[in-house]
Amino acid sequence: MNWGPIRSVANALGVAVLLVALVLTVVVAVPSAIGAESSYVVLSDSMSPSIEAGDVVVIRDVPTESLQEGDVITFESSREGGPNRVTHRIVDVMDGDDGLTFRTKGDANEEADRSLVTPSQIEGKLWFHVPAVGRAVLFAGTDLGLVLFVIVPSVLLVVSELYSLYSDATSDSGGGTDYDDLDCTSAGRRSRRSRWRRSPRRRCHLLAVLRCTRGTASATAAEQFGPIAEAGGPYEMNEGTTLYQLDGTGSSNDAKSYSWQIISGPGKMASDTGAEPYYDPPDDVASDTTATVELTVTDAQGISASDTATITIRNVVNRPTVNYLFAFTSWFGGGIDFYTNVEDPTSDGDQLDRIHVTVVDTGNGNTAFENTYSATGDSETIWKSTGNLGNGEYRVTVTVYDQSGNTDSRSDTVTISGNALATSSGTVSHMLWEPADGVAGGDENSARDGFGLETTTNTHEITRLARNKAGTPTIDGKLVGEAGNDTQQFIVLAGVSDPKTDQDDLSQVEVAVVNTTSGATAYHTQRSVSGQRAKVNTTTTQLTSGQEYRIDITATDADGDAVTDSITKTMP
Repeated sequence: MNWGPIRSVANALGVAVLLVALVLTVVVAVPSAIGAESSYVVLSDSMSPSIEAGDVVVIRDVPTESLQEGDVITFESSREGGPNRVTHRIVDVMDGDDGLTFRTKGDANEEADRSLVTPSQIEGKLWFHVPAVGRAVLFAGTDLGLVLFVIVPSVLLVVSELYSLYSDATSDSGGGTDYDDLDCTSAGRRSRRSRWRRSPRRRCHLLAVLRCTRGTASATAAEQFGPIAEAGGPYEMNEGTTLYQLDGTGSSNDAKSYSWQIISGPGKMASDTGAEPYYDPPDDVASDTTATVELTVTDAQGISASDTATITIRNVVNRPTVNYLFAFTSWFGGGIDFYTNVEDPTSDGDQLDRIHVTVVDTGNGNTAFENTYSATGDSETIWKSTGNLGNGEYRVTVTVYDQSGNTDSRSDTVTISGNALATSSGTVSHMLWEPADGVAGGDENSARDGFGLETTTNTHEITRLARNKAGTPTIDGKLVGEAGNDTQQFIVLAGVSDPKTDQDDLSQVEVAVVNTTSGATAYHTQRSVSGQRAKVNTTTTQLTSGQEYRIDITATDADGDAVTDSITKTMP
């Protein structure tokens, strides 16, 4: 049988495969060679079915002014934790006082991305994508890929070279053809095909392709692909703090699972999964002590990344403490409300001096609000508002000082978007806007009275309801959170109002906490209020761990009209 034609076809196919692999390698490794800005491997199915996990997206630089709804862009996430590139579709373009911003959404996601994208974050617009190639690129960057694509071919090349030298030596001794005089013309290939296949020129070309592919996979996998772990921190807390919440939300959006562990130092993880687990520090330390926590995130492809953070547990002989901080958008305006409690040890010979609050726009780093409030004695609770702020994400930081200059701080993050009410970004599970039935305009609140917003969280629950214009009062917002220091108490905050049109004012607010299992009232309080708006706050007595409670908030006006709203929550 004449194998010549078959071998010719096989050789041609081999060369074609190598050329295709080389072109794809250039597209992935050096996108500028084809006029592109960059290229990345897609690691999640958030853009399915238009772009699947394992595809390579090629990005082209375009003016941000030309971007419009429906375009697919790649941008760098504003979260902390290093480069975190996301490829999603633009679903809304907004031109406000701060310039252009874009709301994005994955085609497979039910909700839009939480944070708006600014022009400075955008790397480019999708030019085209190559299906499935990214899987091979990522595989080449693994240990098994190293073996299959580099080590095995290298061994085969060495064996082939040794065999070639042996064959040449035996061939020369028998009057054979000199290897260096090998004819690589078409006639020569037909007559000496086996030696041509072992040609140094061809072997070097194959080795160069393999080396280039391996180097590209290693560099791009390390620099652009795979999940990014961000353990947050460094964290600081006082001894005796119970269930301090860690923050791994700076990890990439492609992280599918989170695993936390203490790798050195005291304390333990009260929960070791999720983006925001709880660390349980020791009750007492003789001096400041440091623990190290490790976060490992894994994406849908099974690729993992790790990061560590330090946790300093401070001896609190003379330090004040910020026991808790609740920050949320105001129920009565477009700013931020913050409710916090601070304490100073009664045995240290001094007292509280002041509470300093700063609100920083995380988008540009500018301070949007700053104020200092007086504090006296050994305990102080304040509920204050910033006034109106623009749309964006804000970091609220409360710092307490005692008379000796010792300090403690706690922070929370709040996002303001349009007229929407939002709470701490790390605790909101979902937001839902719905038109409020039966709501009419007619006063200065009509613009926001047409909507209601409800969110539920792990650490506290906050609800914004639509105000009505009938004669009954309205509970505009309510929040239930856990008091600090393992007191097993709830903190209840509420904003109530009475319509201007019914010719009377608020009279009374009542809070009742009922055990849903036994039906017994575990806590009850009521107090008189006046005017058309009032803020209400109360701290319950100690409740039972693991029990579910219904918190009923009732507002009554001077005519006896009343409204009740409830939250159900379990005491940890």
